[in-house]
Amino acid sequence: TIDHEVQSFADARLGEESAACVVMDVNNGDVIAFSSTPGFDPNLFNIGLSGEQWRSLTQNDHKPLLNKVMGGTYPPGSTFKPVVALAAIEAGIATPDFHVGCNGRYVFGGHEFHCWQKKGHGSQDVVSALKNSCDVFFYETARRVGIDRIEEAARKLGMGAITGIELPGERGGLIPSREWKKKTYRSAWQQGDTLSVAIGQGYVTATPLQLVQQVARIASGRA
Repeated sequence: TIDHEVQSFADARLGEESAACVVMDVNNGDVIAFSSTPGFDPNLFNIGLSGEQWRSLTQNDHKPLLNKVMGGTYPPGSTFKPVVALAAIEAGIATPDFHVGCNGRYVFGGHEFHCWQKKGHGSQDVVSALKNSCDVFFYETARRVGIDRIEEAARKLGMGAITGIELPGERGGLIPSREWKKKTYRSAWQQGDTLSVAIGQGYVTATPLQLVQQVARIASGRA
C-alpha cells in the first residue's frame, strides 16, 4: 500500500533526524508512508559488519536500529487530547454549552498545573480547547470524566494494544488504569495521575502507528 512519492517525500523531510512519520488512508487503513530515521543498510548484515560499523549502529543516540514508527513508545503529549475529548462527549460532559475558563493555571490538591499558554486561553469549549490545545480545559475535563472512561475511549481508538500490522517488532504502548497502577506500583490511582494523563503525559505511552490509527478512526467516524 506504500505510495512511492509520499514515502520519498517523508524520507527526504526527516533526513537524518531521529524521527518517525506514518501516513494512513483514513477510509481503509492503508499505510501510505512509513518512515523511521535514520535508517541503515540491511545488506550489511548479510555481508558481515565490521566492529566499527556495529558500534556506529548500536551506540548512535539516534537509534537507527529501532523502528520508531511501531517499536518506539513515547508520551503522546497533546496528541492524546482527542481521546479525552471523545470520553467527555460520550459521557455527556462536553456538551455544546460546556465551557472551562483558562487563566493559565489549574490548582488541584495544593498543586499548580500550568497551561502551555501562560496568559491563558479564556473560556473554552471542547472545539476551541482542541484547536488551542488548552491544557487547563483538559485538566478539568479529565477530572470530571475520570480515568475509567478515558481508558475506555483510548482502547476504543486502538491505544494500548498492537495494531496487528504484518511486520515484526510492534509494541503496544501503555494506557494506564486503576488496576494497572495497583498491580505495578501497589498503590491506588490518584486524581493527579488523571490530570497528567489528560495531556498525554504521566504513565501513558504510544507508538506513532497507534497515534495515526487513533486519528484515522476519529476522522473516518469509526470511533
